[in-house]
Amino acid sequence: MKTVLKISLLCLLPLFSMAQKDPTWGYVTAQQADSLKRSVQIEKNDTLKMAAYRSLGFYYQDGIADSGLYFHEKQLALSKKLNRKLWQADGYSQAGYCLGTLSD
Repeated sequence: MKTVLKISLLCLLPLFSMAQKDPTWGYVTAQQADSLKRSVQIEKNDTLKMAAYRSLGFYYQDGIADSGLYFHEKQLALSKKLNRKLWQADGYSQAGYCLGTLSD
């Protein structure tokens, strides 16, 4: 089961190289969001977790901004731990979007 989840998360990684070319990058379906929520609970690879949190943040940010903010903050925490500057900038940007949606 863990192997299947890791493979499914690894399949998402090529999408990261297209981030600046595709404005819809990061968005997932409801079924994918459920799968990502389950996978982050058991995943040990922080990079894969960070990517999953980003996708979950995008999924929730327009409908349930509190949840979107929660996942973007999780992404931000991991990006700081891993010292990934681009991911940190993205985390701040997306968290700011959620805060704006919440009128904070």
